[in-house]
Amino acid sequence: MIEAVRERDAEVRIRELESEVARLRAAASAATQLDAILESSPQAILIHRGEQPLYVNMSFVRLLGLSSREEALALASSIDVAHPEDRAFVAGQVAARIAGADFLQHFEARIRNAEGSTIWVDCYASRIVWHGEPAALVTMTDITIRKRIEEAQRRSEKLLSTVFQASPDPISLTTRKDGRYVDVNESFLKTLGWRRSDVIGRTSTEIGFWKDDCFRARMLEALKRDGFVRGLPSQVRSPSGEIRDYIYSIDVIQYEDEDLLLGIGRDVTEMKRSADTLRESMESAELANRAKSEFLANMSHELRTPLNAILGFSEIIGGEMFGPAGHPRYLDYARDIYSSGRLLLQIIDDLLDLSRLEHGKMEIRAEEVAAEELIRACLLLIDGRAREARLNLAVDVPEQPLRLQADALRLKQVLLNLMTNAIKFTPVGGSVTIGARPVNGGEAPDGVTFFVADSGIGMTAEEIEVAMQPFGQVARAMTREQQGTGLGLPLAKGLVELHGGRLKIESAPQAGTRVTVTLPAVPRPAPQAAPRPGVASAVNRWSQPLPIEPPAE
Repeated sequence: MIEAVRERDAEVRIRELESEVARLRAAASAATQLDAILESSPQAILIHRGEQPLYVNMSFVRLLGLSSREEALALASSIDVAHPEDRAFVAGQVAARIAGADFLQHFEARIRNAEGSTIWVDCYASRIVWHGEPAALVTMTDITIRKRIEEAQRRSEKLLSTVFQASPDPISLTTRKDGRYVDVNESFLKTLGWRRSDVIGRTSTEIGFWKDDCFRARMLEALKRDGFVRGLPSQVRSPSGEIRDYIYSIDVIQYEDEDLLLGIGRDVTEMKRSADTLRESMESAELANRAKSEFLANMSHELRTPLNAILGFSEIIGGEMFGPAGHPRYLDYARDIYSSGRLLLQIIDDLLDLSRLEHGKMEIRAEEVAAEELIRACLLLIDGRAREARLNLAVDVPEQPLRLQADALRLKQVLLNLMTNAIKFTPVGGSVTIGARPVNGGEAPDGVTFFVADSGIGMTAEEIEVAMQPFGQVARAMTREQQGTGLGLPLAKGLVELHGGRLKIESAPQAGTRVTVTLPAVPRPAPQAAPRPGVASAVNRWSQPLPIEPPAE
């Protein structure tokens, strides 16, 4: 009997042990599964009681840049991983969780990793029971990249706001739907005279902003067609009713799922007035210049008719073609009349040539020209004047023949003008040299460079600039003795440029002058410039009588 009781007790005990073993196995399995879940979580998990860390997963270890879980659990305080500026806040939250007081379940904070770098984390915290005692569970997600993006966006918005307000041009934000003002900068208010309260929340139509009621419709049509607007002319109205001219650029931007129009305007009222004034002045000047040029041409034509008679009769008298003139002085007077008439005819021709040049009416007749032959022809015409002035004439040309396509008559006119000036402003005993050189050398040079060099009185840079103007006169002792019309150099420059060439003057006081004319092998006329006030306007300043001088030829 007793033995049977013992056997039953043993069986009950065995069943209880088996049940306990099964429970322990189930608990161990659950713990293993929980640990696997915690370890597989991408979120960093920290379980702590006060400052003491009780458990961390490997995501937490990696977040802090530690080498092992043991290193993390060996931390003296879990609060020490917080950023110094956030440490007091984190400590307060930890104390509240342990004490059972109210605490934030969700917050963002900064921590420091093993290298000292700052990491932003998004935290969720809760109270739990860990091994029979209260503890805190904190999960952390790295949001550093998100924070950097938010900071960059914040800085960008701040910069945009600064630029928006600091721009000297009026800027406005309006709704695309109805043109209602969302924001305007200070320049918009100051420049146009509006108050913010009169603009914000109202439409451009309500405040009568655009002078043309159809402007907004045209602007929207351009936006629909091109996606943006650039430099659209407009007229805006201020509160006082003043109309100002503006050009507007407009772009579409999206804000909170709404299309807004960013408009940037620029006040061009004064610029437009100045342009209108300038255009009117230029038109008036052009009309006046044209009238003066026509007058000059007509007068020159009218002068030629009687001048031809004067030249003809003075030549007949001087040559005593129909018998003796009588007193010898009559012959001298006749020769003086002829000489002065030739000079006046040359001046008239120069005036007409310069006027035609300035108005694009002169054409060149290109033909093959031998440089040496042209220079020799000029020397024949100028040799007498050089001897009278007791100057030495020299020629400097290469053995290789130089040929180019040019208007021989106009090119001779250029060289004679330059040589006449050189002889005129070179003292007795000086020298004048005329020569030519190929441009870039070779058997087929790119052009020819002519030069006239003298040992005369020379000019300063300022005097060269004066001499290149029509009727320009350099006021110095010898120039007063050798006065001219001041047309030679400007005319020579114009004729050279008509061939597509260039004229250059190198000179210094008492060091002589060298004038270089570079011409292409084939004329390349420069693009015709707009007529400019040259001879015609200079005639107004030319009030002194023309001096009488020997003819160039």
